[in-house]
Amino acid sequence: MERTRDSLPTLGTRTPAVQHDLERQEDYIEDMLDAQHEDSYGLTPPPKTHDTLRLVLNNVNGLRLFTDGGEKIGRIETTRKRYHADIYCCVENWVQWDMTTSNQQFEDIFGIGEERYSSVGFNKNDRLSGRDGRTQPGGVYILVTGRTSGYASMKGMDEEFLGQWCYTRLGTEQHATWLCCAYNPPSSTRHVRRNTRHRSYTVYSQRRRHLREKGVFTDPCAYFVQQLIKQLLEWKKNGDNIILVGDFNEDVYTGVLAERLGEDDLLMTCQFQKINNQQLPNSH
Repeated sequence: MERTRDSLPTLGTRTPAVQHDLERQEDYIEDMLDAQHEDSYGLTPPPKTHDTLRLVLNNVNGLRLFTDGGEKIGRIETTRKRYHADIYCCVENWVQWDMTTSNQQFEDIFGIGEERYSSVGFNKNDRLSGRDGRTQPGGVYILVTGRTSGYASMKGMDEEFLGQWCYTRLGTEQHATWLCCAYNPPSSTRHVRRNTRHRSYTVYSQRRRHLREKGVFTDPCAYFVQQLIKQLLEWKKNGDNIILVGDFNEDVYTGVLAERLGEDDLLMTCQFQKINNQQLPNSH
């Protein structure tokens, strides 16, 4: 220790480097605070009580299952655990799950070591999507963990196998709550403007191509609304409860789907607004 102490640089020689480092930290903190003020909302929810069921929804914009060595998956899993989510839903996974190995399924990379029940939806009709044959635009997923998974008894996806939504039933046939996670892509004009290089790989173009092959010329976004409402009404007529989450690429209060969900045959309401007495903030 005595020998090392003599070899340390003096305070005077360390000051410029330390000062520079502190300035960088201050700039970073200021940027983070500005970003938080401009484009975020509320505080991190506290630890939940035992009588609370917590659901988390993410648009993950691709899990990068085959590209970054699991770094993004690790961050998502950390967030899921930090929020103590009983139900984790995500959209835009960008994975063709039937082309992955047996140890790369969703339940193999999330909720490891926990009791879990999962449901997945992706486009099974377009087999040549993506540059590597395993990337599939869009996709939806529901993961139920912990004691809540013990109530899960059924799962599936839309009948078209387009990955428009997936679902999980909690409870029994007599007392059922359906969890539905859905994804509707942007409209055609936004699709063309934003995706000039890989249009054949977009969710919109794939669904449109599938419908044209069937002789259906309805816009894929409008078709999504029609088919989703049909599914919700089927559950509703049995007296079941429904929890719908998703990325609909429209205003959740004034959009076409929102207005349809509020009609007399469904009477669905925004649970965030019901609990917090205010509307959801904009999301990006």
